[in-house]
Amino acid sequence: MSSISERSTSINTQTISTILLREPAPTPQYIKAIKIATKLHESGFSAYFAGGWVRDIYAGKKNDDIDIVTNAPAKAIQKLFPKTTGEGLDYGVVFVEQNGESFEVATFRKDGEYTNGRSPNSVAAGSMRDDAMRRDFTVNALYHDPITQETFDYTNGMTDIDKHIIRAIGDPFVRLEEDRLRILRAIRFSTKLEFEIEDDTMKAIKTFAPTIFPSISKQKAWKELKKMSYYPNFGAGIMKMYDTGVLRQLFPSLKDTSRAKVLKSTQKMGSLPHNAPTIVKILQLFPDVSKPQALKLCSYLKLSKREGAQIVNDYYQVRKLLKAPEAMTDYDWTIAYARNRAELFTPPTEENIQRAVRIAPYIQRAQSRKPIVSAQYLQNLGLNPSVLKRDFSKLLIEAERIAVNNNFTNPDDILPVLKTSKFWPKP
Repeated sequence: MSSISERSTSINTQTISTILLREPAPTPQYIKAIKIATKLHESGFSAYFAGGWVRDIYAGKKNDDIDIVTNAPAKAIQKLFPKTTGEGLDYGVVFVEQNGESFEVATFRKDGEYTNGRSPNSVAAGSMRDDAMRRDFTVNALYHDPITQETFDYTNGMTDIDKHIIRAIGDPFVRLEEDRLRILRAIRFSTKLEFEIEDDTMKAIKTFAPTIFPSISKQKAWKELKKMSYYPNFGAGIMKMYDTGVLRQLFPSLKDTSRAKVLKSTQKMGSLPHNAPTIVKILQLFPDVSKPQALKLCSYLKLSKREGAQIVNDYYQVRKLLKAPEAMTDYDWTIAYARNRAELFTPPTEENIQRAVRIAPYIQRAQSRKPIVSAQYLQNLGLNPSVLKRDFSKLLIEAERIAVNNNFTNPDDILPVLKTSKFWPKP
């Protein structure tokens, strides 16, 4: 990631301050976003990359999620770009499609009063400063003009990035009372950036944690948790949730669980593959739950039934193997990788990696559904599937089991062992 050409030391929040930000190496998303910004500029409007992208580039992190803000009204944005969707029009947001990718383009706005702990009752067009002051944390209130390469900071956000601090804009108690989702967002940003949460902001989080639900929905909480789960130090985020009281609000059954036990669970999360499903990482907090209880947890967190059932069924199948690996054969592991996505649940230890490499040809064969002993091979030996019925299918499975466990590559080598199987027809 490119470095920053100049860092701020003191920002006057009453005026626009400009700081040059060195552009990152172009990515496909960046090039597409530049085209949108350029078209807005050429049409007489301003256009800025805002929020997380600017924050992460300044902090030296990678981020391809670029949001654009402008003084152009939503209707003007829609006229300028041929492919748009307007599901966010009530908040001045238009989604612009650029070469198959959607970008959020929002009009500068200021929020009305908050009364439900989640969303403003109204929004209105505003200035860049209005837009900055309505945001949640200083590190997210940054604006970068990709045409002039100027960066605008009204809240000392760059200073807080330099200090590795997550700080609410204005009074943190007011900011979190307005929108309880900001509690989870503060923890997520702290986890992602490995920043500390500023003391007063932390006090506000602890104060409002008991009221986080029902102000926000389980779907919103799950969305934040899912994003956080793919950060390398997800466990640190879980511990922040524990220490602030958020974890016991999200999972009331953990209210009497000790910190040491939760910490041990986060270590298990850390041993899972990076791309393990979020719900599997969360299940480490509940090591003794049954599969039906795990499915209930999926429903509680508002996962779709199909997604939850698939992940949980695969995970519990692989977990059986992990509990007694010495009793499992190469064929057992082959099926787990081929059908149950074992790579998502198996800790990447040297032993597990070596096993996966060793059985890779078997996994590929199982996935391609081309066993060494085919149905036609058995029929050529005089076996009739109509007569044997289910035993015929079981013979095919048994033949592959013999082939994998003995590393046989010739059907003729498999046949003598297969004939001793209980599924082979008696003379």
